[in-house]
Amino acid sequence: MNHAKRNLIYFIFQTIFGIIALLLFLFGHFTDNHSKEMLSGIGIAFTIAGIIGIITNIKLLKDPKKAAKIEMAQTEERTQFIKAKTKSFVYTIMIYLESAVIVVTGLLGFRTICITFSTIVLLKVILSILFSSYYMKKY
Repeated sequence: MNHAKRNLIYFIFQTIFGIIALLLFLFGHFTDNHSKEMLSGIGIAFTIAGIIGIITNIKLLKDPKKAAKIEMAQTEERTQFIKAKTKSFVYTIMIYLESAVIVVTGLLGFRTICITFSTIVLLKVILSILFSSYYMKKY
């Protein structure tokens, strides 16, 4: 039940954000069409996804047995272990992919892109080391 309530709040904020983006699209004054088009896409996507999420979570809140079943599946130890392993593997693959992008952009002479990706990879590695040492001390 707690999971459904938390998601409902998330989707309400998402819908509000989408409506704000749509209002900016409709009534905002922009010097270029790119910003206006981007705002319309973000606004429509966030509003529709938020409304669908709100409807789904309201239905879930009306069925406490199903909500409890989903909550149990979310908090089950096996599910959490699978999520942690998946995130770890995706993180590792992304580090290698981003490193390959750094090498390719460096060889092609795209200095700004190369430095940007290098900074992102460096931040990821630093944060990984910091959180790893924190959790090793904690647990």
